[in-house]
Amino acid sequence: MDGDGGLSIASSALLVGNPVNLNAVNDIALSRFLAAGSTVNVTSTGGGVSLVDASGTYSFGALSVTAANGISLGAMVSTTGAQTYDSPVTLTADTVLTSTGAGDISFNSTINGLFGLTVNTGGTTAFNDVIGGSAGGDRLGSLTTDAGGTSVFSINGTTQVSIQNDALFGDDVSISGNSQIWEFFGDTTFDGTVGGNVQMLMRAHNPLTLDAAVEFLAYQVVSGGLVTVNGGSVTTTGNAFPLDIQNNLVLGADTVFSSQGPLIFRGTVDGAFAMTLNSPRRTVFRGVVGGTTPLTSITTDAPGTTELEGGSITSSGNSLTINDATILGADTVITDAGAVTFNNTVDGAFALTIDAGGDVTFGGAVGGTDPLTSLTVGTDAAINVNGTITTDNGNVTFDADVMAIAATLNAGAGIVALRPRTAGETISLGTETAGSLARPTPNWTLSRRASCASAARVPAASISPPQSARRAPTPCR
Repeated sequence: MDGDGGLSIASSALLVGNPVNLNAVNDIALSRFLAAGSTVNVTSTGGGVSLVDASGTYSFGALSVTAANGISLGAMVSTTGAQTYDSPVTLTADTVLTSTGAGDISFNSTINGLFGLTVNTGGTTAFNDVIGGSAGGDRLGSLTTDAGGTSVFSINGTTQVSIQNDALFGDDVSISGNSQIWEFFGDTTFDGTVGGNVQMLMRAHNPLTLDAAVEFLAYQVVSGGLVTVNGGSVTTTGNAFPLDIQNNLVLGADTVFSSQGPLIFRGTVDGAFAMTLNSPRRTVFRGVVGGTTPLTSITTDAPGTTELEGGSITSSGNSLTINDATILGADTVITDAGAVTFNNTVDGAFALTIDAGGDVTFGGAVGGTDPLTSLTVGTDAAINVNGTITTDNGNVTFDADVMAIAATLNAGAGIVALRPRTAGETISLGTETAGSLARPTPNWTLSRRASCASAARVPAASISPPQSARRAPTPCR
C-alpha cells in the first residue's frame, strides 16, 4: 500500500497479505489494526510513523518501521516474530513491545521520552543507539526487560543510557561500544548478568541492585545510591583499570571482588556475608566496614596492598585475613568474633586496636617502614607475633591468656603491657626470650597492671622462659 502524501490506517482494520508494505512520502498514522501472521513493513521517506492507539494491541506476525522524521510509540505492540525500529523513537505514552515467539526486538536508533518502555521477548533485545537524552530529548521514563533472552547494548556516545525512573533488566545484559556512562535516577535492578569489554561508569542516584555476576574492563559506581550485590562476583579485567564503588555497599551474598587494577570502596560496606578481595594493586577501604551489619569474613589476596582508611572494621566470627601488606590511613579499630590474621607487613602512623574472639596473628613486621602510634590487641584466644613490632614511642598492649612472641616489641619510650584476658589467669609466653621484648635502654621494664588503679613494673628478665606473668584477679577489661 503506497501513498504519495500521508497514510492513515483506521482502527480495527484487517490487512491481509504477507508481507504487508505500507509506504508514504509524508506521515503514516496507524491506528490499532490487525495483520496477524503477516510481516508488516512501514516506511515514510519524508515524514514520521506513529503507533499510538492505546485502545488495544497492534498485532502482527513481524514488524519493521523506518521513518525519516522518527517513530512515535505509545501503545502495546505484539508480534510472533521480530520487531525492528530503524529510526529514532519517541515515547508518547507507556509502551509495551512483546514478541510471543521469542523474536528479536531491535532499536537501531535513539530512544527518548518520559514514559515507560517494557520489552518482552525470549530472544534478543538490541539497543544500538543512545537511550534517553539524545539530541536534546527527554530521558527515558523507565525501562523494563523480562526474564529470558538477552539484552544487548551496542552504543557509542557520551552518556549512553539515561533513565528518569525505575529500571529493571530481567534478562542478561551484554554491552559493547566505547567507554560507557549510564545514569539512573530511580531504583535500578539487574536480575541477570551484566558486563562487556568496556569501561563502565554507572551514576546511580537511587538504589542499584546487582543480582548476578558483573564483569567489565573497568567499573565505577557513583552518585550516592545504595549498591546491593547479590550475585556473588564483581570483576574488572582491564590491566590497571579500577573497580571503584563510591556509594555505600551492602552484600546480599558471599561475594568475590576481583580487579587487575585497584579495588576501591569509598563508602560503607555492610552485610552478613563473606567478602573476598583479589587485586595485585591497591585494595582501599575509605568507609566503615560492618558498622551496621558485620560481615562474616574478609579475605584479601597476597599481591598488592590493603589500605584501611575508614576507621573501623567489624566481622561476626569466621575470620579477617589480610594476605597483602596493610597500610593504615586512619586510627583503626578491628572487631571480629573470630581470628584476625595479618600475613604481611602492617605500617602507618596511626593507632591500631584489635578485639577478637580467635587468634590474632602478625606474620610480618609491624611498623617496620612507618611506625604505628600505638598497638592494642585483645583476644579470647592467642596472640602470635612473628615479625618485629615498632611504635613511634606509643604503647603496645597485649591482652590475652596465651601469647607467642617470636620477635622484638619496640615501643621506644612507650609502655609494653602484657595482660591476661581472664582475671587472675597466668599468661603463657611459650618459648620466647626476654630479647623479644626490647627497648632502646638495657634496663627497660615490662608493664603489667596489678589493679585498675596502678601498674607494677617488673624487670624484663622476669619474663624469660619458663617464667610467666600473672596479674591480680581484679578485672580491668
